[in-house]
Amino acid sequence: MIHKGNYAEADITDPSFPRLPTYQSFYDTEAIKLVTDIFNEDFEAYHYLKMDISTI
Repeated sequence: MIHKGNYAEADITDPSFPRLPTYQSFYDTEAIKLVTDIFNEDFEAYHYLKMDISTI
């Protein structure tokens, strides 16, 4: 069984931790924004082409 929820701040060593949480459950809004900002800065710094992932 796959568990949905917010596990971004959860202790994964706790025995009561769900066995199969979805990967989305580990990323809260703050983490997603931080990663997006970092990637945007890298793309600008290294002059990478910005493409919509859905077009790849």
